[in-house]
Amino acid sequence: MKQKNNISALCFCACMLMCINFNACTKQSFNARKHTQKVIQTNAASTLNIEGIADVFFVEDSLDFCIISGAEAIVDAVSITQTNNCITMSNTTKWYATKNYEKPQVYIHASCVDTVYIHEACNFSTLRPITRCMYMYMNAYVSSISVEIDAPLFLFTTWNKAGGEFEFYGTCTTARMQAAYTSKINAENLKTKTMYVTNNSIQDFVVWACDSLIAHTTKQGCVLYKGSPIVHAKYEGTNIQMLNDE
Repeated sequence: MKQKNNISALCFCACMLMCINFNACTKQSFNARKHTQKVIQTNAASTLNIEGIADVFFVEDSLDFCIISGAEAIVDAVSITQTNNCITMSNTTKWYATKNYEKPQVYIHASCVDTVYIHEACNFSTLRPITRCMYMYMNAYVSSISVEIDAPLFLFTTWNKAGGEFEFYGTCTTARMQAAYTSKINAENLKTKTMYVTNNSIQDFVVWACDSLIAHTTKQGCVLYKGSPIVHAKYEGTNIQMLNDE
């Protein structure tokens, strides 16, 4: 009889532990799904560093602040810090690797940013045209970039094994673009007067130049262009040719 009581007690304890673990997991899962927002005030800065996976929305604005949106556990793992003229966004969460691949949404409103470094795979897009001269550098594998430009100068370059699809549109007096590895540049809808483009990738690049096109290829990827520019070409890889719209 005593042995049966001990077995019953053990079973009861086991059930209680299972319930506690279930409740803890349920609470953790609920917190992960619960949507929240966090607003962070920043000062005017010239440089933006992106060091965490996120959907980043850049807004050229007269005010300086950031909004982090998403599941509570994901938002809590995102940090935005500022040192002098540099704003850094980092993300330590691993929730993006779960079944629904959820990432935080980070809205960065900035009045003076003219240099952007992307060190982590993310989606980066603009919600307003960029009117300042802008320099973008990317060192992340498999990223997506969509940027609207209305500025006199725009520069975009990748290094190391950066890759992804990068779309640029709007108007620009002078643009300089260079990408390598598996990167793909689509600037078909970015109207420029002068375009400098270097294709070190296996993918084709598409650009639009009205006055001058200075193009250089080193790998399998072509440079396809539209407009009627004077073309200055240097071939080490494949060719540089007018885009066939058909």
